[in-house]
Amino acid sequence: MFTGKPKIAYLAFDMLTPGVSYHAAFVSGRVRPYTPPHTHDFYEMFYLLEGSLTHTINGETEALTAGDLVMVRPQDCHSLAGKRFHMINVAFRADSWRRFCSLVGLDASEFVDVAVAPPPSIHVPETQRQECAAIFGRILNSFQHQPHGRSSRQILCWFWSAALEFLLPDEREAAGQNEARPVWLSHACRAMCEEENLRAGLSRFVDVSGVTRAHLTRTLRAYRDQTPTEFVNEVRLRRAAMLLATTPAEIIDIAIDCGFENLSYFYRPRVWRIEAQCIEMPLSE
Repeated sequence: MFTGKPKIAYLAFDMLTPGVSYHAAFVSGRVRPYTPPHTHDFYEMFYLLEGSLTHTINGETEALTAGDLVMVRPQDCHSLAGKRFHMINVAFRADSWRRFCSLVGLDASEFVDVAVAPPPSIHVPETQRQECAAIFGRILNSFQHQPHGRSSRQILCWFWSAALEFLLPDEREAAGQNEARPVWLSHACRAMCEEENLRAGLSRFVDVSGVTRAHLTRTLRAYRDQTPTEFVNEVRLRRAAMLLATTPAEIIDIAIDCGFENLSYFYRPRVWRIEAQCIEMPLSE
């Protein structure tokens, strides 16, 4: 009987899914109960919708249950085993992810360097699982219907932003404070990344938060050190930066699409610095 170590496969993104920005798939343990050990040159995130499975990564084995969200990095070696589970897996190019991190000012070596820390993961609270499942469901649906082109890169940027709200530690926890950010505030901040809400602006931010404007202002200042107006403008600028980098649309059209009624604000130097950064770092197909 063979007792040696299992062979480790190496997967390259361009060999598996050439010509696309990302790949998304629904995975069922009933169809694929075991994934042999492998490593790859791309990133992937997977979210366990139902059931449980065993995940072995870099020699460590962990039991995953419904609500677990895991990010696997290039050079991580992992395998999956389980018969009764459903999950959504999203794979994307390493160079595109690194450009996105640079664009949004994300200094998170744990998302890049295998030697720095274990792979980022989180057990999503039960009250937020439906929201997380909707995020993964949306990018899966987008891939199935339109896997190519600039729109696919836009949905990928949206997916990264939304998923990071779960994977990144809460700001107050990072500062050593025990009180977690209110669920309603996290939900409202994520909701404002949606195009329709962003165009509506501050009034919509108050509506989706479900609290008074004064309470929203106090809470946002306490947890993010921003006013609601500053937060909305920041999200608008980030969306504008993404559109400048991934679409051929005119600047004035992008400004209007992002809700900038005062175009003089959009043309301030900060915006142009963002635009220049986008031009230097286009997302690869």
